[in-house]
Amino acid sequence: MNFKVLMIIITSIMILTLLSYWLYFGIYLSYPLSKNPAAWTQIAGFFGGILAPILSFFSIVLLINSLNMQNKANNVLILEAERNKKSEVIRQFESKFFNLIDSQKIAFVNFELLFLDRGQDVFKRSALAISHLEDIWDEISEQGGGLDSKKKLLQNLDDDDAIYSIVRVFYIIVKITTDTFPDDSIEHQKLRKEYIVTLINFTDITLLKLILMVMKYLNYFSGEYLKNNEIFMEVIKEVGLDGYYAEI
Repeated sequence: MNFKVLMIIITSIMILTLLSYWLYFGIYLSYPLSKNPAAWTQIAGFFGGILAPILSFFSIVLLINSLNMQNKANNVLILEAERNKKSEVIRQFESKFFNLIDSQKIAFVNFELLFLDRGQDVFKRSALAISHLEDIWDEISEQGGGLDSKKKLLQNLDDDDAIYSIVRVFYIIVKITTDTFPDDSIEHQKLRKEYIVTLINFTDITLLKLILMVMKYLNYFSGEYLKNNEIFMEVIKEVGLDGYYAEI
């Protein structure tokens, strides 16, 4: 209830009480003003008996109104605190997320594989290494080689765990994203997907192809995790890499 309106009501009640007393005793009964102090005490008791319950009632109304306003203010503060907490969680996550993406880029620049080319060991680095791996992959397919041949190729190339390490960096970023927004609420699902889409967009396409090879042919924990991550596989499908995954 508006405070001004309440004060007008209370003032009106007091005026009406005084007016009714004057009209009844002064006009209707034609009683003169008493000079006896005891009579005025009785008048005060009369007014007190009438107005006290009314004023008490409005005092309770004001108290309830005040408590409601306080509860609303507390709810606003709680909601604001929750928003600030969510914003801080996202801010800390994004700092870690983009630092890890930078680390992945650096790791990929230094990533190299050792190939046997015309009887000589040749190191190829970064995207060139994976492109050369794909060429060998295609040769195996053309020669009728199956799963075992491709799996053995990857295992031989990963004697020094270079493939394992680069895939693990990607896996860590996906896992941190999933762990930061773990529940099945619409908000968390949306955030998980948005950040995984961002990760894929910031990841070199040749590296993504290598990750898909590992997921399909090697039993690395990182690959198994990615394969069983529904949001990640959903995004892979949306960006059109599911066809590559099926064909390799």
